[in-house]
Order: sequence, then C-alpha cells, then structure tokens
Amino acid sequence: MLNLNLIGKKYARALFKVTKERIILLSKVIGQTDPIYFNHESTVKLGYRGNVYSPTFIIFVGIEQDYPHNYIEDIDTRICRIWV
Repeated sequence: MLNLNLIGKKYARALFKVTKERIILLSKVIGQTDPIYFNHESTVKLGYRGNVYSPTFIIFVGIEQDYPHNYIEDIDTRICRIWV
C-alpha cells in the first residue's frame, strides 16, 4: 500500500559529471550499436551537439551516491521484489 506520507518527499541533490567516456561506457553496457552513442562526428551530422546518451544514463547517477537505494527503504519494499 502506498505510504501517502511520501508524497512531496525530497531527497538530497545529486551532483554527477557527465563525460563522453561515461556515455560510451553505458552505451556498451546496454548493447547500443548506433554510432550516435560512440562517434561525435556522426552525431553532429545528425543535428545533435554531442554524443547522445540513453535515458537509462540516470542509473549511473544513482549508483554513485552514498546511499543509492534509500527510496526503496522509504517505500518499505524488499529490493528483490523490484528487480525480479
């Protein structure tokens, strides 16, 4: 059951540096093959300003925090129920 006390809860701001190397690493990990994830020139030719990254890139931000899964504890859910 949803804990209504969590509505509007805020978490600490997360700072994370986005680099070309991180974009390429994530792209390789998730199996991207399109050059827009790896080749700057190809990406610019398509009208982008730089390498494109997957929306799942935000996962990197969470993983590098001091306590990345605090929201799971807040909703009182076992992590195995989320990932299975």
